[in-house]
Amino acid sequence: STKETFSIKEDDIVLGNANAKVVVVEYFAPTCTHCVTAHHKIFPVIKERYIDTGKIAYVMREFVGNKQDLDASILARCKGSNEKYMALKDLVLSKQDEWAFGRDYRKSLESFGKSVGISKEEYALCLQDESIIQTLINNTTAAAKLDNFIGTPSFFINGKLLDGKYGVTTEIIIEELEKNLSSKR
Repeated sequence: STKETFSIKEDDIVLGNANAKVVVVEYFAPTCTHCVTAHHKIFPVIKERYIDTGKIAYVMREFVGNKQDLDASILARCKGSNEKYMALKDLVLSKQDEWAFGRDYRKSLESFGKSVGISKEEYALCLQDESIIQTLINNTTAAAKLDNFIGTPSFFINGKLLDGKYGVTTEIIIEELEKNLSSKR
C-alpha cells in the first residue's frame, strides 16, 4: 500500500526528526544528472530550514537503474552511518562526471570510500552483502510500482508526489512542506 511505502522503514536513511508529522521521501540515483542539481540547489535549503530544525523527517531512498547505481548505493550504505551516507551521496553526485559513465567506475568508488574511511576490502565485502542489496532492490521495486512514479529525483511529502513535470523547485517543496506543517493533524 502507498501508506506503507511512505512510512519510515527500519533500513531507511533518515535525517532530521524521525517522529515528525511530515515525512519527505526522496528517491534518487547516483547516476541521475537531475539529482545533482537537486542535491546542490534544493537539498541545502531544505536541510537548513526543515531537517536541521527537526521539523521534518527526510528519508533518502535509492532507485537503482544500472550497475553503477547499485555499486555506488552499496558503498553509501556500507558502514550503516548517516554521516558516511551523506558524505558519499555528496561525492558520487558532485563528481558524477568523473565516475558514473566510465568503464573504470569501481576504482573511483573505491577511492570515494577510502576518503570516508571504508577500505577497499570492506567495500568488497559490502558488495556481497545480501541485506544491503535486498534493501536497494526493495526501494527500487516499491518506487517502480507506484502509479505516478516519474523517475529520479522524486519527492514525496506525506506520500504525495510533487509534480515534477517542469522540474521540482525549492519553492514547490517549501510550499508543500508549509502546507503540511500548518495542518492540524
